[in-house]
Amino acid sequence: MSVKKVLLSFILGLLLLSIIGCGHNVGFSLINLKINDIEKADVSSPKNQWTESLTDDEVLSLVKLLNNVNKNEIKEYNGPTIKGGPTSIIIFLKLNKTLNLTLNGDGYIYGENNKAYQVHQPEFRDFVDQLHSQSSITETTKYVDVYDVIKEAFLTDKGFSDDLSKHMMKEVFDKTNIYKAYPVNSPEYTKPFKVDFTLRELSQEKKEDQVQVNMIYSVAITDSTAKTVGGSQNVHVTFTVKMNDKGWAITGKEEQA
Repeated sequence: MSVKKVLLSFILGLLLLSIIGCGHNVGFSLINLKINDIEKADVSSPKNQWTESLTDDEVLSLVKLLNNVNKNEIKEYNGPTIKGGPTSIIIFLKLNKTLNLTLNGDGYIYGENNKAYQVHQPEFRDFVDQLHSQSSITETTKYVDVYDVIKEAFLTDKGFSDDLSKHMMKEVFDKTNIYKAYPVNSPEYTKPFKVDFTLRELSQEKKEDQVQVNMIYSVAITDSTAKTVGGSQNVHVTFTVKMNDKGWAITGKEEQA
Protein backbone atom coordinates (compact mmCIF):
# COMPACT_ATOMS: atom_id res chain seq x y z
CA MET A 1 0.00 0.00 0.00
CA SER A 2 1.35 3.46 -0.94
CA VAL A 3 2.19 6.16 1.58
CA LYS A 4 -0.62 8.34 0.17
CA LYS A 5 -3.20 5.59 0.73
CA VAL A 6 -1.96 5.01 4.28
CA LEU A 7 -2.22 8.72 5.06
CA LEU A 8 -5.68 8.93 3.46
CA SER A 9 -6.91 5.97 5.51
CA PHE A 10 -5.47 7.50 8.67
CA ILE A 11 -7.16 10.87 8.04
CA LEU A 12 -10.51 9.23 7.23
CA GLY A 13 -10.21 7.22 10.44
CA LEU A 14 -9.64 10.37 12.49
CA LEU A 15 -12.64 12.04 10.87
CA LEU A 16 -14.82 9.02 11.63
CA LEU A 17 -13.70 8.99 15.25
CA SER A 18 -14.41 12.71 15.60
CA ILE A 19 -17.92 12.26 14.18
CA ILE A 20 -18.66 9.33 16.47
CA GLY A 21 -17.11 11.15 19.41
CA CYS A 22 -19.43 14.14 19.01
CA GLY A 23 -22.31 12.05 20.29
CA HIS A 24 -20.32 11.17 23.37
CA ASN A 25 -20.37 14.83 24.43
CA VAL A 26 -24.08 14.61 25.16
CA GLY A 27 -24.50 14.83 28.92
CA PHE A 28 -21.07 16.41 29.40
CA SER A 29 -22.44 19.41 31.31
CA LEU A 30 -24.29 17.07 33.69
CA ILE A 31 -21.77 14.29 34.24
CA ASN A 32 -18.83 16.69 34.64
CA LEU A 33 -20.59 19.27 36.81
CA LYS A 34 -18.62 20.08 39.97
CA ILE A 35 -19.80 21.72 43.17
CA ASN A 36 -17.12 24.42 42.75
CA ASP A 37 -18.66 25.38 39.38
CA ILE A 38 -21.86 26.56 41.06
CA GLU A 39 -22.66 29.97 42.52
CA LYS A 40 -26.14 28.93 43.65
CA ALA A 41 -29.18 26.94 42.51
CA ASP A 42 -32.90 27.83 42.66
CA VAL A 43 -35.98 25.69 42.32
CA SER A 44 -38.87 27.55 40.72
CA SER A 45 -42.53 26.80 40.00
CA PRO A 46 -44.25 29.72 38.20
CA LYS A 47 -47.56 27.90 38.45
CA ASN A 48 -47.37 27.94 42.25
CA GLN A 49 -45.59 31.31 42.38
CA TRP A 50 -42.79 29.59 44.28
CA THR A 51 -39.06 30.18 44.05
CA GLU A 52 -36.55 29.01 46.61
CA SER A 53 -32.78 28.67 46.79
CA LEU A 54 -31.26 25.28 47.52
CA THR A 55 -29.12 24.82 50.61
CA ASP A 56 -25.49 23.76 50.25
CA ASP A 57 -26.44 20.17 51.16
CA GLU A 58 -29.22 20.17 48.55
CA VAL A 59 -26.86 21.50 45.88
CA LEU A 60 -24.39 18.74 46.74
CA SER A 61 -27.15 16.12 46.42
CA LEU A 62 -28.20 17.61 43.08
CA VAL A 63 -24.65 17.48 41.70
CA LYS A 64 -24.29 13.83 42.71
CA LEU A 65 -27.63 13.08 41.03
CA LEU A 66 -26.62 14.74 37.76
CA ASN A 67 -23.15 13.16 37.76
CA ASN A 68 -24.79 9.72 37.87
CA VAL A 69 -27.01 10.24 34.83
CA ASN A 70 -26.95 7.39 32.30
CA LYS A 71 -25.99 8.65 28.82
CA ASN A 72 -28.29 6.05 27.29
CA GLU A 73 -31.22 7.83 28.98
CA ILE A 74 -30.48 11.14 27.20
CA LYS A 75 -32.46 11.66 23.99
CA GLU A 76 -32.77 14.69 21.74
CA TYR A 77 -36.04 16.54 22.43
CA ASN A 78 -38.00 18.18 19.62
CA GLY A 79 -41.21 19.10 21.42
CA PRO A 80 -43.96 19.65 22.24
CA THR A 81 -43.52 22.86 24.22
CA ILE A 82 -44.15 22.30 27.93
CA LYS A 83 -47.14 24.27 29.19
CA GLY A 84 -48.58 25.17 32.58
CA GLY A 85 -45.57 26.75 34.28
CA PRO A 86 -43.43 23.63 34.83
CA THR A 87 -41.09 23.36 37.79
CA SER A 88 -37.43 23.99 36.99
CA ILE A 89 -34.11 23.96 38.76
CA ILE A 90 -31.87 26.80 37.63
CA ILE A 91 -28.18 26.30 38.35
CA PHE A 92 -26.22 29.56 38.33
CA LEU A 93 -22.70 28.75 37.22
CA LYS A 94 -19.61 30.90 37.40
CA LEU A 95 -18.75 33.11 34.41
CA ASN A 96 -22.43 34.20 34.25
CA LYS A 97 -23.70 30.91 32.81
CA THR A 98 -26.81 28.98 33.79
CA LEU A 99 -28.01 25.41 33.44
CA ASN A 100 -31.80 25.00 33.36
CA LEU A 101 -33.39 21.64 34.19
CA THR A 102 -37.13 21.66 33.48
CA LEU A 103 -39.23 18.88 34.97
CA ASN A 104 -40.92 16.77 32.29
CA GLY A 105 -42.37 13.30 32.86
CA ASP A 106 -39.98 11.00 34.72
CA GLY A 107 -37.04 13.32 34.18
CA TYR A 108 -36.17 16.72 32.80
CA ILE A 109 -35.30 18.73 29.71
CA TYR A 110 -32.08 20.71 29.45
CA GLY A 111 -30.07 22.45 26.72
CA GLU A 112 -26.60 21.50 25.48
CA ASN A 113 -24.72 22.15 22.24
CA ASN A 114 -27.60 24.36 21.03
CA LYS A 115 -30.04 21.46 21.29
CA ALA A 116 -32.68 20.35 23.79
CA TYR A 117 -32.45 16.94 25.43
CA GLN A 118 -34.85 14.85 27.50
CA VAL A 119 -33.23 12.94 30.36
CA HIS A 120 -35.08 9.99 31.84
CA GLN A 121 -34.12 10.05 35.53
CA PRO A 122 -37.00 9.37 37.97
CA GLU A 123 -34.66 10.17 40.88
CA PHE A 124 -34.62 13.80 39.71
CA ARG A 125 -38.42 14.05 39.98
CA ASP A 126 -38.23 12.50 43.45
CA PHE A 127 -35.62 15.11 44.39
CA VAL A 128 -37.80 18.00 43.17
CA ASP A 129 -40.90 16.56 44.85
CA GLN A 130 -38.98 16.42 48.12
CA LEU A 131 -37.95 20.08 47.77
CA HIS A 132 -41.56 20.97 47.07
CA SER A 133 -42.90 19.05 50.06
CA GLN A 134 -40.37 20.63 52.42
CA SER A 135 -41.17 24.17 51.34
CA SER A 136 -43.55 26.39 53.24
CA ILE A 137 -43.73 28.98 50.46
CA THR A 138 -45.51 26.63 48.03
CA GLU A 139 -48.93 28.25 48.20
CA THR A 140 -47.87 31.84 48.90
CA THR A 141 -47.09 34.74 46.62
CA LYS A 142 -43.59 36.12 46.19
CA TYR A 143 -43.77 39.91 46.01
CA VAL A 144 -40.10 40.85 45.87
CA ASP A 145 -36.80 39.08 45.17
CA VAL A 146 -34.46 40.02 48.02
CA TYR A 147 -32.43 36.80 48.37
CA ASP A 148 -29.22 37.91 46.66
CA VAL A 149 -29.08 41.26 48.46
CA ILE A 150 -29.64 39.68 51.87
CA LYS A 151 -27.08 36.95 51.24
CA GLU A 152 -24.51 39.54 50.19
CA ALA A 153 -25.29 41.60 53.30
CA PHE A 154 -24.60 38.57 55.47
CA LEU A 155 -21.36 37.50 53.79
CA THR A 156 -19.53 40.49 52.32
CA ASP A 157 -16.24 41.48 53.91
CA LYS A 158 -16.10 44.69 51.87
CA GLY A 159 -18.41 46.74 54.08
CA PHE A 160 -21.57 48.65 53.15
CA SER A 161 -21.23 49.09 49.39
CA ASP A 162 -23.03 51.51 47.07
CA ASP A 163 -24.91 48.59 45.51
CA LEU A 164 -26.17 47.41 48.90
CA SER A 165 -27.19 50.95 49.85
CA LYS A 166 -29.66 50.96 46.93
CA HIS A 167 -31.75 48.24 48.60
CA MET A 168 -30.85 48.19 52.30
CA MET A 169 -30.50 50.67 55.14
CA LYS A 170 -27.11 50.76 56.84
CA GLU A 171 -28.68 49.99 60.23
CA VAL A 172 -30.01 46.73 58.80
CA PHE A 173 -26.64 45.90 57.25
CA ASP A 174 -24.88 46.46 60.57
CA LYS A 175 -27.27 44.03 62.27
CA THR A 176 -26.89 41.44 59.49
CA ASN A 177 -23.24 41.29 58.39
CA ILE A 178 -21.34 38.38 59.97
CA TYR A 179 -18.09 40.36 60.11
CA LYS A 180 -19.84 42.84 62.40
CA ALA A 181 -21.69 40.22 64.42
CA TYR A 182 -18.70 38.01 65.28
CA PRO A 183 -15.25 38.87 66.74
CA VAL A 184 -13.27 38.38 63.54
CA ASN A 185 -10.85 41.17 64.46
CA SER A 186 -9.85 39.56 67.73
CA PRO A 187 -6.08 38.81 67.88
CA GLU A 188 -6.83 35.24 68.98
CA TYR A 189 -8.05 34.41 65.46
CA THR A 190 -5.97 34.21 62.29
CA LYS A 191 -7.08 34.90 58.74
CA PRO A 192 -8.30 33.74 56.31
CA PHE A 193 -11.67 32.64 57.69
CA LYS A 194 -13.80 29.77 56.46
CA VAL A 195 -17.52 30.51 56.38
CA ASP A 196 -20.21 27.84 56.03
CA PHE A 197 -23.51 29.57 55.36
CA THR A 198 -27.02 28.55 54.31
CA LEU A 199 -30.03 30.81 53.76
CA ARG A 200 -33.56 29.72 52.90
CA GLU A 201 -36.63 31.84 52.21
CA LEU A 202 -39.78 30.57 53.91
CA SER A 203 -42.58 33.00 53.07
CA GLN A 204 -43.61 36.53 52.23
CA GLU A 205 -46.50 38.54 53.66
CA LYS A 206 -47.68 41.87 52.21
CA LYS A 207 -49.57 44.62 54.00
CA GLU A 208 -50.06 47.88 52.14
CA ASP A 209 -46.60 49.01 50.97
CA GLN A 210 -44.56 46.66 53.18
CA VAL A 211 -43.52 43.04 52.73
CA GLN A 212 -42.38 40.80 55.58
CA VAL A 213 -39.84 38.28 54.24
CA ASN A 214 -39.41 35.30 56.56
CA MET A 215 -36.15 33.38 56.25
CA ILE A 216 -33.99 30.89 58.12
CA TYR A 217 -30.19 30.83 58.16
CA SER A 218 -27.23 28.99 59.63
CA VAL A 219 -23.62 30.16 59.80
CA ALA A 220 -20.36 28.76 61.13
CA ILE A 221 -17.06 30.66 61.05
CA THR A 222 -13.63 29.14 61.67
CA ASP A 223 -10.19 30.67 61.33
CA SER A 224 -7.16 29.35 59.44
CA THR A 225 -6.29 27.04 62.35
CA ALA A 226 -9.83 25.58 62.42
CA LYS A 227 -10.64 27.45 65.65
CA THR A 228 -14.32 28.33 65.96
CA VAL A 229 -14.99 32.08 65.75
CA GLY A 230 -18.75 31.84 66.13
CA GLY A 231 -21.97 30.75 64.50
CA SER A 232 -25.71 30.14 64.72
CA GLN A 233 -27.96 27.28 63.63
CA ASN A 234 -31.44 27.50 62.07
CA VAL A 235 -32.13 31.09 63.09
CA HIS A 236 -35.52 32.45 62.00
CA VAL A 237 -35.30 36.04 60.80
CA THR A 238 -37.79 38.50 59.30
CA PHE A 239 -36.75 41.34 57.00
CA THR A 240 -39.10 44.28 56.43
CA VAL A 241 -39.14 45.53 52.85
CA LYS A 242 -40.60 48.92 51.95
CA MET A 243 -41.95 49.12 48.39
CA ASN A 244 -42.74 52.13 46.21
CA ASP A 245 -42.96 53.09 42.53
CA LYS A 246 -39.17 53.38 42.29
CA GLY A 247 -38.41 49.94 43.72
CA TRP A 248 -37.82 48.54 47.20
CA ALA A 249 -35.53 48.80 50.21
CA ILE A 250 -34.96 46.60 53.26
CA THR A 251 -35.70 48.79 56.28
CA GLY A 252 -35.82 46.37 59.19
CA LYS A 253 -34.59 43.02 60.57
CA GLU A 254 -35.84 40.98 63.51
CA GLU A 255 -34.55 37.61 64.71
CA GLN A 256 -36.45 35.18 66.88
CA ALA A 257 -34.83 34.67 70.26
